[in-house]
Amino acid sequence: MPPWTAEEKVALLSGSGLWRTASFPQHGISDIVMTDGTYGVRYSTSQIEQGENWHISDFLAVIGQSAGEVEQEEQKGGSEALFSKSKPAHLLSRMVPPWPGSWDVDLVYQMGEALAKECQELGVGILLGPGINIRRTPLAGRGYEYYSEDPGSQR
Repeated sequence: MPPWTAEEKVALLSGSGLWRTASFPQHGISDIVMTDGTYGVRYSTSQIEQGENWHISDFLAVIGQSAGEVEQEEQKGGSEALFSKSKPAHLLSRMVPPWPGSWDVDLVYQMGEALAKECQELGVGILLGPGINIRRTPLAGRGYEYYSEDPGSQR
């Protein structure tokens, strides 16, 4: 195997866009498609299939916008392009999420199998979610991303 160059080592750490690792055919390493999935598999067509990349400054400009800002970066399309253009999630998006509080191991196992099948069909190698979390307060940030019991009922 040929030695790795500094550029290859950096590319190995940084990947190729938001949802794809870098590939190194000369080293026998293919890229890996990954995505997140709060409510199922979120597959960004423009970023995964068309290779649209974002520079870190583009990402920071979008997430740095306040809710009242309407100006979007013309070139990239703002947060709509960064987070919203995706194929519809099929499994969990239609479910009311009380199932995490049930701790039904068989149900969660079946859901995991269904998510794995959807990932395989889309060519996704790593699914970053969904997650569960035991919420201690309804005021905790980003609680919308995790399935859990109702924090308002906790005493």
